[in-house]
Amino acid sequence: MVVLVVLFFLAGLGSTLALDSDGLAVLCFSLAVVCLMVVVIVTSTSDGLTKAVKNGPLVDGTVVSVRDTGARVNNDMRVELTVELTTLEGKKVTATTKKLVSVLDVPKIQPGASLPIRYDPADPTQCAVDEESHNQYRHVSETEHGLDQKLVAAGKMTQEMADRKENGVRAEGVILRSAPTGRSVDGSDEYELWIRVTRPDGSTYETTKLGPVPRGRARSVEVGRVVSVFYMPDDEQKISLTASLLSRRRPTGQDPAAAQ
Repeated sequence: MVVLVVLFFLAGLGSTLALDSDGLAVLCFSLAVVCLMVVVIVTSTSDGLTKAVKNGPLVDGTVVSVRDTGARVNNDMRVELTVELTTLEGKKVTATTKKLVSVLDVPKIQPGASLPIRYDPADPTQCAVDEESHNQYRHVSETEHGLDQKLVAAGKMTQEMADRKENGVRAEGVILRSAPTGRSVDGSDEYELWIRVTRPDGSTYETTKLGPVPRGRARSVEVGRVVSVFYMPDDEQKISLTASLLSRRRPTGQDPAAAQ
């Protein structure tokens, strides 16, 4: 296709040189057609979202398989992802989409990995990784990641909570209200927090979170405090907070799943 564009341009240029009287008009026409063809080529080969997909619902997709297409762009690999997603109506869909990915990030998109996916409501098989949300992924520092894994090993944090921080979307939260529940959590005081979360796109929602606060650090959960929040696109009501704020420890005898 690119060869045809070049040949067409050369033909137009030759016509321009041969026809002095109409040279300018022919040149302008040739350039216009070439530009149009380039736009068509770029559009047809782009991994950009269509309008329906770009404005479509955002859900959490699970990678089923990864295939290297062999194409490279600035040393990044163009891969074809097969993903499973569940629409907002509850319909399970298997779809494929292409994505540019750094060689170093390939291990992060292996089968089983979670990715934020937008889809066309009229045809959920038309979908794409939402890059804006994906850029929020893997934002936990190595230090906090290590601390989280220690808490998981000690039974003081569920793996689901750790995964939410590792693979979820990072957002900003503001504490609207905090109240002690009266329960003790391994020497800390348990608080119920009402939090307004601001998504990366600027929209907001409210949720609640139960968590232990070390004694003497009640000011860390005072009203108006801004905190880092982590959530999965398909279940925004369950959130995790930074380990520096809450230790994520649960009340003695409480089921770990209940502490999420």
